[in-house]
Amino acid sequence: MNGPWPDDGRLPPPAAEVSFYTAVSLKARAAKGGGPLDQLYVLEYQGPKAQYIKFGHTKRLAKRLREFHIPTARHGWALLNGWATPPVEDARPLETLLLSYAQRFEHQRVDAKESFFGMPYKTGLYLTWSVFCEVAGKRPLTSGQ
Repeated sequence: MNGPWPDDGRLPPPAAEVSFYTAVSLKARAAKGGGPLDQLYVLEYQGPKAQYIKFGHTKRLAKRLREFHIPTARHGWALLNGWATPPVEDARPLETLLLSYAQRFEHQRVDAKESFFGMPYKTGLYLTWSVFCEVAGKRPLTSGQ
């Protein structure tokens, strides 16, 4: 056993519980019908020996989280943190810009162009918020928000 994680890669019960409640909290931010639905998101996963940030966009945040849950949990990754922007008409240009900024950081390993191993969650969150503000014309995030 390596810390709290079993050797077979399954999530230990406390990590599975944290992952579940983080997803529930994030699903509450999902865009509702009647307006733009596309959202940019940042997710932080923690595993037995590493951590990574995943960026993306979706029109169905709750469904996307369910799609990620089974493969990540099977491989021992727990969803630790996450945030989604307010909805926009089309988040694809925001995602392209966000990934180009994130790839400029040299301190982490990049996997599949959207997963950044070793990037602190706070860095990923600020990058996501900054891109959203830059493109959507919103005010920037300040400390205490």
